[in-house]
Amino acid sequence: MALDHLADRQPFAEYAHRIFALAEVGEIRVCLSSLSFSNLYYILRKLKGHSDALALLSKLKLLVSISSVGELEIQSALASSFKDFEDAIR
Repeated sequence: MALDHLADRQPFAEYAHRIFALAEVGEIRVCLSSLSFSNLYYILRKLKGHSDALALLSKLKLLVSISSVGELEIQSALASSFKDFEDAIR
């Protein structure tokens, strides 16, 4: 969702933009993991370059809360029924 918003990836960008518009006016709270920021930077840097990637992530940080990933989250992910382990961590 964050990547769809930042990179304007179709066909999902419209929905992602709506979600972040709600976050901007305080109607919802969006949380991302610190790992998500790392992954977003890696992808955005390839798409848009280092400076633009950092600028986009700086703007994103103003709209979201960042949660850390620790031992408890890893243990929960290992025990979860998620098919995608990375999604379970986030």
